[in-house]
Amino acid sequence: MAGIVHFNPESGIQQVVSSRAWPNGLQEELSEPVAVLLNESAETLALASRAGFRCFTSDGDFRKYVLEEILKEEEG
Repeated sequence: MAGIVHFNPESGIQQVVSSRAWPNGLQEELSEPVAVLLNESAETLALASRAGFRCFTSDGDFRKYVLEEILKEEEG
């Protein structure tokens, strides 16, 4: 697990958007990049989405994704 880091061109400062992100997918290189973004602004969600992350705004939605899409793939 790694964070999503964004470089702000106006301030020159790196900003961590989320520390709960898997840029290579939960199953590294086998699933899409995902991030859990709780209580974040629409701008932050858009930034992560533009960076190619599938974003979840609740632990419940993320858990459902893991159970239905990731674990299901392992069984089949």
